Amino acid sequence: MIITGNRISLERITADDLELLRSWRNKPEIRSQMEYQQHISAEAQKQWFDSLDPKLNYFFKISYASEAIGLIQIQNLNTSTHTADSGLYIAKPSFWRTPIPYLASLPLLDLAFNFLKIKTLTAKVKKTNEAALNYNRSLGYHSQTDTNSSFTRLVCTRESFLATANHPHFLRFQQSYQATGLAANQEGLFISATIPES
Repeated sequence: MIITGNRISLERITADDLELLRSWRNKPEIRSQMEYQQHISAEAQKQWFDSLDPKLNYFFKISYASEAIGLIQIQNLNTSTHTADSGLYIAKPSFWRTPIPYLASLPLLDLAFNFLKIKTLTAKVKKTNEAALNYNRSLGYHSQTDTNSSFTRLVCTRESFLATANHPHFLRFQQSYQATGLAANQEGLFISATIPES
């Protein structure tokens, strides 16, 4: 599956991406914001990838202007409760505190709520990571509970996403993405056209 628009592309990860993702994930500035902060070996990375059920886990490599810059995901999808976990990291500091992460998050949330029919997304953010907390809140997430002494659990519902999607800052991005690999004739707020894989 590939989602494209606004110079952004989200492409589902493959085995060929694992070493790049591992190099990003092991960077101190990335690793320090995660619950699991140990160095990840190549073997552990492969075991993790091999364990993923592709129907329940959607990990995308983010590229901007053809440059790979980060990872965004919907994972642990529960088809009974219609819930899932979400996450994002931008590996290139030059893209931090820019609008670029929004260009990846908006179509991903659209995919979650309007195509995968998820009702609630959750995210865990380190309490000291004010930039990430504010970013998630601007997308419709709100704090629910503390998962432990260091992390806050954030929740985004379809209703809060729809309200956020109509914010003036985001309106110009509606109907500006295309997706390959979804069922035909589906349409969301940001994903305007779907092209089945041949």
